[in-house]
Amino acid sequence: MADHASTSDPAPARHHRVLVVMPTYDEAANIIAAVAAVRRRLPDAEIVVVDDGSPDGTADLVAGLAADDPAIHLLRRSGKAGLDGDVPGRVPVRLVARLRPPGRDGRRPLP
Repeated sequence: MADHASTSDPAPARHHRVLVVMPTYDEAANIIAAVAAVRRRLPDAEIVVVDDGSPDGTADLVAGLAADDPAIHLLRRSGKAGLDGDVPGRVPVRLVARLRPPGRDGRRPLP
């Protein structure tokens, strides 16, 4: 029987979880395509959509996506907390990348 503690054995692989946090407000026209684009580029990522009380039904659309995909999560906030809200601080991460919703600044959505 091999000794798994020997120095010749490779180190165990470390797996890092990818978490994409998408802050939203009034993004009903874009959110389904934006989540799909993230899912295509990062198929194993957990996606957390943080909705700041959108009156256009953004959160309801995300709730529908989350019902079909256990890696999509919705955090509903009662008011506009913006990008400086406390969500990233709740999760131990090595890198935080903020994605702006497509169309807000005239840029194209993720391919």
